[in-house]
Amino acid sequence: MPRRSAGFIAKRPHKKSRRGCSTCKKKKVKCDEGQPSCKYCSLRKLECVYPTEAQKEPDTSSSDTSPDWEHDLFDFSEPVDMPMWLTPAVITSSGQLNATELKYLHHYTTIVWKSMSLQQNDNVAFINRDWVPRSCMASEHMLHSILSISAGHLHAHSPSKTSSDQTLSLVYRQRAFSSYNKQLANITSENYESLLITSMWMMVMVPPPSLPCSDDACLTWASSLFTMMQGLRILASLRWASGIERLTIYPLFRRELKKLPPPPMLTPLPAWFFYTGTQQPAEWRSPNSPNDHYSDADSTSPPPRRSPSPTPLKSAGVQIDTSRLPTRPQSLMSASQSPHAPASWKAKSDTYSTSAPAFLPPPLLALLHTLVDPTSSGPIDFHRPVLIPVLHALSPIFLSMYYYRLSPDLHIRIFVLPTFLTPEFLVLTRAREPRALVLLGWWFALLSLLPKQNKWFAGESVARVLQAVSNAILRTGDGVLVDAMEGAYRIVKVERERGKEAAARTIFAAWEGVHWEEGPRREEEWRREYERRGLEEVR
Repeated sequence: MPRRSAGFIAKRPHKKSRRGCSTCKKKKVKCDEGQPSCKYCSLRKLECVYPTEAQKEPDTSSSDTSPDWEHDLFDFSEPVDMPMWLTPAVITSSGQLNATELKYLHHYTTIVWKSMSLQQNDNVAFINRDWVPRSCMASEHMLHSILSISAGHLHAHSPSKTSSDQTLSLVYRQRAFSSYNKQLANITSENYESLLITSMWMMVMVPPPSLPCSDDACLTWASSLFTMMQGLRILASLRWASGIERLTIYPLFRRELKKLPPPPMLTPLPAWFFYTGTQQPAEWRSPNSPNDHYSDADSTSPPPRRSPSPTPLKSAGVQIDTSRLPTRPQSLMSASQSPHAPASWKAKSDTYSTSAPAFLPPPLLALLHTLVDPTSSGPIDFHRPVLIPVLHALSPIFLSMYYYRLSPDLHIRIFVLPTFLTPEFLVLTRAREPRALVLLGWWFALLSLLPKQNKWFAGESVARVLQAVSNAILRTGDGVLVDAMEGAYRIVKVERERGKEAAARTIFAAWEGVHWEEGPRREEEWRREYERRGLEEVR
């Protein structure tokens, strides 16, 4: 008798659906497709996310053209969707990330981390690309900072400017600030690095004003950028003199990459450089360091042109007497020391040098002249001790530009300048003190020399800040200050029209005794002499 097969028992026919939520797909359970949340997610208090139409019916058509990698980063008008079921659940100190947060985290790990790096080396790349995303899983303020920065970055590069990224950037920013402030009340060796790196991101998280805007709104935003860097200055000073170089993230906090040669001696020097009084002012001999006050606890058109006034740099030269020159903070000029170290600032005999004056372009040198050699008439200027150190802090920036051109060393010195500023100077900027505004304007002008990907947080506001400062300075009628602002605005104008190197050249165009072409040659000669002397000392 022939053997009979078991036969096939057909299953009960049923309708299949692919419209279930992401969570049910990931858990491989049947979804009842309830709205706004399915029964499975509701019972377990899980986020219920349904795939978009684009995800349910992907376009199978393809193009033979390859992506254009010549563009800066990529086309931010095309959002990157990350379906939850393609990514394992990410659990952080603040809970499980939702789809939007995963998108922002992915954007940071693929794009944004590059914009956070001013240095070009593997150590810094590892910290920003790998260490930060891993560490933020255990640090709420770090995580929310990354999400805020990534959302702001997407908004800044979105042509439409109508996405919800800006709103979410502000939401995550507020959460980051709240968690950050709570952690500051209990700083430990475990959370110190996360607090330090978050303090560095504070300035990037301040959204620029929406243009057009009033002068007051623009200057308020500019001042807030400086204020946000005060936390970094204070936190870094806690460890700078006691082994900060042993931290994993130390490479991010180097304030210079190269040792600076001494400034070229200007011959002849203008006569006003030499104090003619019977005694040098105290602030000449030992100007306040940036940390002396540290406590533990609407249009964008260029400003109106004016006839150039006679500059004091045209004065006749006299015999050089270095004992009469304004001093400069030695630790600002050396790569082997840091202005953060409290002990170094107290050692006045070692910290300050009278071997060379402040290395400043003519407009700023003229401003320095009005501070160190004021007129005998008029009220006492109580702001001089606050303003003079800021001008000295600018000197290394111009020295780096002169010797090393547009190098990462210059970019870092520009970016970290706000960490040299005292709380008293920030009070002056908020009070719209004209000379403080001029120095603020110069920093924004120098910011335009940074690579495009590293200054995205400022948006299109740099020129608008300079216009706001120029409007305030024009109302003073002070020719020295107006000349100084024209010099700053010229940098931004030339950078837009002819590029960054041409903009840097304009700074040295009318600088007597300083020639742009000679800088690299002089640096090479100095380095060879420096190395020769080092070998002789070893022998």
